[in-house]
Amino acid sequence: MSQGVNVGPAVPADAAGLCLLTAEVAAEGEFIVPDRLFFSEAQQAAVLAQRDPAYHQIWVGRDGPRVVCELEVVRGVWPKTQHTATLAVVVAKSHRGAGLFSRCLEAAQAWARAQQVEKLCLTVFATNAGARAAYRRRGFVEEGVRRGQYRMGGALVDEVLMAHWLNPSGGVMDGRQHGP
Repeated sequence: MSQGVNVGPAVPADAAGLCLLTAEVAAEGEFIVPDRLFFSEAQQAAVLAQRDPAYHQIWVGRDGPRVVCELEVVRGVWPKTQHTATLAVVVAKSHRGAGLFSRCLEAAQAWARAQQVEKLCLTVFATNAGARAAYRRRGFVEEGVRRGQYRMGGALVDEVLMAHWLNPSGGVMDGRQHGP
């Protein structure tokens, strides 16, 4: 399914498609934190037009005119965090398992290396076994858990913190080995 999908940087014209994708996945109630749109289409277009590409990048998968995947990455802005970037992924139900995450992640990793980012971080619901497995296949490891961080359908759900060091040897900091 991902063969006919074009993956590339998001542009302001993608704002409506990003809003529709977020609304679609939010309505499922189990894969992303928002349960409604956070930005209007105009606000999303402004974010896309005004973001600093050295610190904030968004890639989308477009199946024809429809946005079916988004990978957003935000680099740490403070000197103590500039070696890290946090990413978030949203994939339309119709396109899950089609390799779009991997294609967007490759673009994000190339961007991160160009920005001297050493570590990519993300969080995922503990109940999202499919996403956790996909992240592990792409080199992410679980670094921690925030117990009962979310309430979903009346039940408490843990948030799993995952990370991937872009330099396979990781780094030695504060006298300890970090990374893989």
